[in-house]
Amino acid sequence: MDPESSEVQEDFILTTYTPPTTLSESLKGKLISSLKLLAECFEKLESPDQLVLGFNGGKDSIVMFHLVRAIFNYVLQRDDPVISYLQSCGEGDLLHSFNVEISSCRYIFFQFLEEEEFPEVISYCDIFEKEFDISIEKFTGKMKDDLTSLVDNDRVTTVIVGNRRTDPYSEHLKPVDPSSEGWPDFMRIHPLLDWSYVEIWEFLNYFKFEVCCLYEQGYTSLGRMHKTQKNPYLRRSSEELRDSQAEYYPAWHLTDDLKERESRIK
Repeated sequence: MDPESSEVQEDFILTTYTPPTTLSESLKGKLISSLKLLAECFEKLESPDQLVLGFNGGKDSIVMFHLVRAIFNYVLQRDDPVISYLQSCGEGDLLHSFNVEISSCRYIFFQFLEEEEFPEVISYCDIFEKEFDISIEKFTGKMKDDLTSLVDNDRVTTVIVGNRRTDPYSEHLKPVDPSSEGWPDFMRIHPLLDWSYVEIWEFLNYFKFEVCCLYEQGYTSLGRMHKTQKNPYLRRSSEELRDSQAEYYPAWHLTDDLKERESRIK
C-alpha cells in the first residue's frame, strides 16, 4: 500500500479533527482502572524514593505523569483536573478505599546520546520541569546499568512504564510484571497497557495537556532522531496542500494503532 495515496489516507486519518468534549465510556473505564492499579501499587510503598516514573517527553509518559499526579494531588487534597473530571462523573471516591501515603516520586529520563536526541524533546522536558515544579533526572548510560544502580544503591523497587500492547514485545505483558530475567529486581507497572493510540490522544486533548511540538508536525512515535520520521500516513495529498501550509496532519489525526510506529525508520 502507498501511504501517500488519498484513498489510503482517508482510511487511516481524520481530515478534520474536533477536540473531545468528554471522554468515551471505554476510555473512562480504562482511566478508572489505571488509577486503581497505580493506587494499589502505591499502597505497598513506604517511601517515595522507592518509586520511579520513566519520563521521556513522549505522549505516553505525559499521560502517565498526569495519572500519577492525580493520585498525589488526591492524597495532598489539591485540585486536579483528572480528579475533578471523575467527580463530575460520580467517580470522585474511587481512590477513597486505598491507603496511599506517598505523594511524590522520582522522574527518570533515559536519554539517547545528545546527537541522537531531538532538541525539541529536550526543550519540552525543560519546560515541563518548570511548569510542574519537578526534577527530571537524566541518565545517558546503558539503561540496564542505570537501573541496576537505582535498585542497588537507591533502593528503587517499582518503575512505572508506558508500554501499550501494540508496542514491540508488549503483547503478553501484565499490568504488574517483575523485571525481565537478567535485569535488576524491580516491579514494572503498566497503567496504559490496554489504552489505544487514539485513546492516548483523546485523553491529552480532552484535558488540553501540552505535548512536544513534534507531534503537531506529523510525528507519531518518537525515538532516536536519525531513526524517526514524520508518519507518511499523515502526509497531506497534493490537493490538500494547496489549502494548507502544513505538509502533514498532526499526530492525533491518525486513527489506526498499527500505523503509529510508521514514524520509526526500520
